[in-house]
Amino acid sequence: MEEEASQPQSAKSSTFLYLIIGLLMGVIIVGAMAVVVYIRFISPGRLISNQVSKPKPKLAVPEMEATGAAAPADEVLKEDKEVEVAKKRVAYIDNYNIWVMNADGSNKTQLTFDGAVETRYAGIAFKDSKNLSYIKCLRSENCNQIYTKNLTTGESSLDVEISADDYYYLSNIVWSGDGQDLAYMYTDPDQNECIYVKQGGEERLISEIELQLGGRGGSFDDARYPQFSPDGGKLLVVYTFNLPLDEPSIFVFDVSSGAQLLSLGTVAAAWSTHAFFIDNQEVGFKRGNKIMSININTSAETVLVTTANNLNPVLSPDGNFIAFWTYTDADSAQLHLFDVASSTFKLGDDMSNPQWLSNQTLIVFTTGVCGECMFNYEITGLAKFDWAAKAKTPLLISGTVSVFRISP
Repeated sequence: MEEEASQPQSAKSSTFLYLIIGLLMGVIIVGAMAVVVYIRFISPGRLISNQVSKPKPKLAVPEMEATGAAAPADEVLKEDKEVEVAKKRVAYIDNYNIWVMNADGSNKTQLTFDGAVETRYAGIAFKDSKNLSYIKCLRSENCNQIYTKNLTTGESSLDVEISADDYYYLSNIVWSGDGQDLAYMYTDPDQNECIYVKQGGEERLISEIELQLGGRGGSFDDARYPQFSPDGGKLLVVYTFNLPLDEPSIFVFDVSSGAQLLSLGTVAAAWSTHAFFIDNQEVGFKRGNKIMSININTSAETVLVTTANNLNPVLSPDGNFIAFWTYTDADSAQLHLFDVASSTFKLGDDMSNPQWLSNQTLIVFTTGVCGECMFNYEITGLAKFDWAAKAKTPLLISGTVSVFRISP
């Protein structure tokens, strides 16, 4: 009877145990399902939310127009170039004083007021777009000071001063492209042409050339001048007062060492004058009725242009054109533009001494016929000449303007 009574109690214990196990398994299953739901549906959403909340770095992409289309790269570049040209300035000497104006002829500003026949200003050069250097002559036979004026503040500083006790004549100063080095030439009392470069506040003599009375054609303004190569490592010197005629008149020096790398003189009775850098290794120059190029390292020469009386040749910034001017049969000045690729000429009347404002535009002297003048023509002012449109825009009307330079 006791065994029969104990069996129901054992059955109750088993049932209770199964119930506990079932509950535990249910909890495990529900927990597992909850984990799956969290991973599948909740957790990704939180990760995405975290990613969105952190701003992504922006890529350097052109801004879009309202239409959603970006401007073509060549049009953007063209607009940038037009803005650069519009910001350029033209400095000039008029009636012995220095002036500056915008490249479109606006905002003419007089910078000096004491210029006269005796106390005058003989040369100008832009250091950069905001600073203009100039040569001051204390008296007509003694041009011995170089100043630089800040065009924004109006302040001037003395860069170079040569002894004022005797005859010293500074001529045609020039800055390197980075505005760090200043080159200048002057004639000393012993009639030597001294070529100097000022670097980091230190003035160094590059060379001395013995002066001989004479000249090899062209205007007096370009009878002697220095010019830096595009990289600033070389200095080109034109000096056309050497006699006898077989003496060199064009030199290239290494700026750092002062070593002479090239010299050119007369070949077959044709003078070598009017030189300019084509690039760091090539120099262009005039010889007789030809515009030539020569490699500084190999001395190999190439004829670029053949024409009579070519003066002041200058290469366009893109290297595609050479601008120069000539005397015509009527003894007037005429501008020429030589297309290097097609070997063709474009003409513009009554203009001289071109300088490039851009690949398409030049600043020039305007000229007129003058029977009583030394060269039978006279300068009448400054103009901007668009050779593609063949349009000449007057910038300045003045018969006393003598020198001009264009800012970087």
